[in-house]
Amino acid sequence: MGRAGEDGPVENGEIGPKPLRKSVGFWMGAVVALFLVWAWVDSMWWSTEINRSSEAEIVGLHSRIGGIYIDHVQTGSGGTPRSSAVFLWGRHDNDDRIGGEGIESIRASASGWFPTFHASGWGDARGFKAFVPYWMILLAWVTLWTLTLVLYGRWQRKRLAVRGS
Repeated sequence: MGRAGEDGPVENGEIGPKPLRKSVGFWMGAVVALFLVWAWVDSMWWSTEINRSSEAEIVGLHSRIGGIYIDHVQTGSGGTPRSSAVFLWGRHDNDDRIGGEGIESIRASASGWFPTFHASGWGDARGFKAFVPYWMILLAWVTLWTLTLVLYGRWQRKRLAVRGS
């Protein structure tokens, strides 16, 4: 146990909950939120991608046009994937090389900084494609982060109240 006041401000001789600025959860969440904002801004001008391809399938994860584009395509060659799959990582200007089936509908509907969610082929045996905008990811993260901080604060106050009684 620490000294009086170490857990938080001392009021009427009682120890209160830690201030938010001293919370590890707050600062870790802030770092993740800043990373998501940076990735969002970066994806508006640059495309960063990682792909895995084999004889039977291609799997890709791309950060471009304000969101994350995920695709999994069966190439139709049959057979089992070869053990030496090829992994590719690349970064290039969005205007230079963005193309391909599916991405054009995303580009057409991308209204500036707030494109919409797209998904296709979920039940198709040939694969699927999905586009999740960064603003949705950031909104989900901030909601979960805030909920976690609120619930942790309530738990901490209850714990201190029980300990103080």
